[in-house]
This record gives sequence, structure tokens and C-alpha cells, in this order.
Amino acid sequence: MKVTFIATNEAAKPTIALDYNYAKKPKTIDTIGKDIGHIWELGDGTFLTKLIDVVLTPETIGNASVVLVLDLSQPQELWHTYQILYEAIAKRVKYCISEAAKQNPHIKDKLKEAILKRLGNAVRLDKGEIEPLRIPLLIIGSKYDQFQTLEPDEKKSIIKTLRFLTYYHGATLMSYSEKQESVHLRAIINHFLFDTALSK
Repeated sequence: MKVTFIATNEAAKPTIALDYNYAKKPKTIDTIGKDIGHIWELGDGTFLTKLIDVVLTPETIGNASVVLVLDLSQPQELWHTYQILYEAIAKRVKYCISEAAKQNPHIKDKLKEAILKRLGNAVRLDKGEIEPLRIPLLIIGSKYDQFQTLEPDEKKSIIKTLRFLTYYHGATLMSYSEKQESVHLRAIINHFLFDTALSK
């Protein structure tokens, strides 16, 4: 899935290796902050996870978000893909925060405050009930139209798994099909890019 088309209205294209683009904040959005959102996309599944290091750096970690797109039409690969990618991302995030803290000792507190603001429940963190990624995470289940053709028990199992992972890692979860209207997905991407209000 090509996330860039959400912000640029381009036709969706597959991402090969590491691709870069940017999005400008829509004129209808009136927020204080950045006007340009940088979008890096890593394709080819789990084969190029080392390229995550190019995108997530100590210099960018304070303003970074991660969008993890999972193919719902391939349930046999879904968990493996998530595990490989999430572990690589989490490891890199931890390293970048540690390095960034050498120059900015307040970054850990800043990111923790952002987590609490997103989740709205400090108690769960203190009890170790969840282990959120230290930067915003959006999980998108793609090819939802094909997912709908799976057996009911298989769909139920996938949904339960994704909901648990979303809860445990403090993420936002949504499904998407290219046959669907992209307005809602565009709004969520804008939220992660420009910190806009996310409608309930």
C-alpha cells in the first residue's frame, strides 16, 4: 500500500524498497506546528528492516510516527510480519531515544507525556499492563474487502489478535480497502503528520 497517495491524491502504487515523499498541511487545517510532513515508506515486507535506521534517527525521533500496514488477505503471514517489523521498529526507537537523550535530557519525559496524553491512563503504564511504543503507532489492516471473504472463525481470530496488539502497544487501529472512500484514512494520516484533532 502506498500511503503517500492519501495526502497527495495520487493513484495508489506499490512501494519498492525505501521511498520518500512529503505532504503539505491542508489549508483547512488550522494548527500550530509543522506545515510539511515527511513520509518515508518501506516496502518488500520484512526483507529490508535495516532501512528503518535511515528513517528513524536520534534527530527525528522526537517528531516521528510509525504507520504499520498489514495485509489482511494473508492471515498466515500477518503475525510473522508484525512481529519482525515491530521488533525492529521498537529496537530502533529505543536506541534513538537513548542517543537523543544525550543531547536533550528532557526527550524521554516529553515522549512519556505524549504517551499518557494519547492513552489517557497512567495507571496501566505503572502496572506494566501495556508496553506502548514510545512514539505514535498506527496499524492499518489493508485489503479489508478481501479479508471479508475469509471464514468467520479466521476473521474473528485476526481481529482479536490485532485488537490486543493495538491495546498492548498503545496504537491506533483501522482497516482499509482501496475500494473504500479514503477521506477517513486521509484524516487519520493528517492527524499523525500534523497533530490534528482525531474525530471520534
